[in-house]
Amino acid sequence: MGLVVDEIQVDGLTTTIAVDPIGVQMETPGNLVAHVAALDLASFLDLKSPGGLRDFAVAIREGNVYVEATARVIVEMRAKVTCTLRIEEGKRLFVDLQSVDVLGMGGMKNLVQGHLDQINPVLDVEDLPLAVVLDEVIADHDRITLKGKAGPR
Repeated sequence: MGLVVDEIQVDGLTTTIAVDPIGVQMETPGNLVAHVAALDLASFLDLKSPGGLRDFAVAIREGNVYVEATARVIVEMRAKVTCTLRIEEGKRLFVDLQSVDVLGMGGMKNLVQGHLDQINPVLDVEDLPLAVVLDEVIADHDRITLKGKAGPR
């Protein structure tokens, strides 16, 4: 999907991970931890350029994801968005909009929410080569950490 995951740790007895083609073999379920850095999230957003936005900057701290981007609505302006992350049913990761600030312009929250609706869920574990159940998402120290259980599919 284009998002770089910095690190994936899978702890389980007799776990074998193949890279090409990607595949995972596990005899017993184990723990999974995955990390995505703020810089990689910004690069992913620049690649996707949702709503024509560009020049993304991302900071992740204290449970929030802060995104700044340049928007062009007749003139160029810098938009600041605050989001939180939510796991639904242990299977999907959603981005929830908390606030939008575009140089005092009102009405932008609905526009940003519309773009989020198009990209949510940002992660669905059904797309992974493992059977995964997500338990926790942590947004802090400029990275997103997902924790859960992984087992053979």
